[in-house]
Amino acid sequence: MFDQATPYPRQRRRRPTSIQKARIRLLHKNGIAAPRLAVMFNAPIQTIHNALVEPRPRRRPGQRLAEPLTDADLQEIAALYTSGWTIKQIADPFGVSCALVGKVLRYLNIPPHPHTAGGRKPTPQA
Repeated sequence: MFDQATPYPRQRRRRPTSIQKARIRLLHKNGIAAPRLAVMFNAPIQTIHNALVEPRPRRRPGQRLAEPLTDADLQEIAALYTSGWTIKQIADPFGVSCALVGKVLRYLNIPPHPHTAGGRKPTPQA
């Protein structure tokens, strides 16, 4: 028998492979519950739940999700901003972030609206 000083040896559980994850999804789709799958694959229930979640696509650093802005888009952004639109109002139709619109405006050397300069409202002059 085992000595009391030495604990029972634990086996390290391995991550499920992509084939095992596909089998887990298929079995779960056919009606087998997650706790039963955990017993079948000798894995924690959280591992089974993680395998059931659809993997989201990974982005590499520097990879853009949206289409790049064309020169015509840049000129339209400049025209909209100088006509009084806010950065947020411009960003939504183009499907880009407010930060990108701000970078475009700085790149085109367009000064900020007077009421947003420095993040403060102008003080009335007496």
